[in-house]
Amino acid sequence: MSTGVNGIKNMEAQTLNGISVQKIYFQPDVNLDLAIAQIVSATNTIRSVMPPGIQAPIVVSYNASSVPVLQLSLKSDRHSEQQLYDYGLYNLRQQLAPVPGVTFPAPDGGKYRQIMVDIDPVKLQARGLTPTDVVNAVNAQNLTLPSGLAKIGDTQYTVRTNAMPVSITDLNDVPIKYVNGQTVFLRDCRPGA
Repeated sequence: MSTGVNGIKNMEAQTLNGISVQKIYFQPDVNLDLAIAQIVSATNTIRSVMPPGIQAPIVVSYNASSVPVLQLSLKSDRHSEQQLYDYGLYNLRQQLAPVPGVTFPAPDGGKYRQIMVDIDPVKLQARGLTPTDVVNAVNAQNLTLPSGLAKIGDTQYTVRTNAMPVSITDLNDVPIKYVNGQTVFLRDCRPGA
């Protein structure tokens, strides 16, 4: 990063299990907007050599007026790390975002939800399908699109267009392809099914 960003005074790095924090200090006369643009460009270049599945880097500008005054920690005896992460990202963050002057980055730590789909290559081949067909089907059936309103009489309804499966078992009902007069579902291509 030091070769592509101008005006760096010094850099510090801290790496913990699952996260790396890079602190970059600039000379007093540096144009910060240009420096941040250079950092974003450098992080995008670095991402190309990172392993697949790495979370995208977050670039945050700190100065004396943006030092955190409040830090929240989430803990639960009933909820998993993934559920706490989702709650922090989708509920807590959204509730605090409208407060004037609040800068609320994504949660730090925890585990973000990830679902792996196991497929049986022999079953796929028997149905004339490829792993790409499965990936395309899951991506096409797992969408959240902008919704709208429908007015019927004097009542206005919100149109919900969340096509994400409610539970993991619902993924089994995702249609992959129509083959030989039959719809092939994800459950038909799983090991042991």
